[in-house]
Amino acid sequence: MDSAITEQRVNLQAKKQDLVRHEIWMAAIDLFYADGFDAVTVDQIAERAGVSRRTFFRYFSSKDDLMGQTLKSYGELLGNAIRALGADVGAYEAAQQATASVLMCQPSVSTTERFMEIGKRSPAARNAQSLQQPLVEEQLALTFAARDGRSGEPSIEDRIVASLTFSATRLCVDLWVSQPNRPVEEIVEYVFARLSAVCQPAHKWNGINTV
Repeated sequence: MDSAITEQRVNLQAKKQDLVRHEIWMAAIDLFYADGFDAVTVDQIAERAGVSRRTFFRYFSSKDDLMGQTLKSYGELLGNAIRALGADVGAYEAAQQATASVLMCQPSVSTTERFMEIGKRSPAARNAQSLQQPLVEEQLALTFAARDGRSGEPSIEDRIVASLTFSATRLCVDLWVSQPNRPVEEIVEYVFARLSAVCQPAHKWNGINTV
């Protein structure tokens, strides 16, 4: 009974932390979008989120960390989705299914669009996001390696499929934002179909039919 109560308390604490982290993130995105990433201070974010400055730093080390954590969290969701698939699912199919699964669980299109717009407006915000990309791709490569029962350094094949997964996912997000009424599954299927086509040995890409 004691262990069950302890586990329940731990779970409740984790949920509370996730909620506070989300509130801080949402407050920051609202402010970054309205006033600009460079102009907003940590104190303003904390005030908007209804937390202390000290609480902010329990969850994020800086504004840059907050922006970068978004990509890191997305990478973790992708990794979890890939691991949840059976070993009989090939790497390409796993990447496609995981991308669709994660996109369908994302916040609203408007929130995602604002996050992307912040990066477009501010080189500093864009840099904070991009710094996480190699780390996310490395973790994805390790995930693909583990699916094949391998540990240690990922193979070149693992790194290639991880990079392609990340890039394809970013393209899916771009299309999702620009075409919010288009079903996510259709967007993912389209992007991965195009990816498969351009990777064919005899394929000569000419930029046609890319809508």
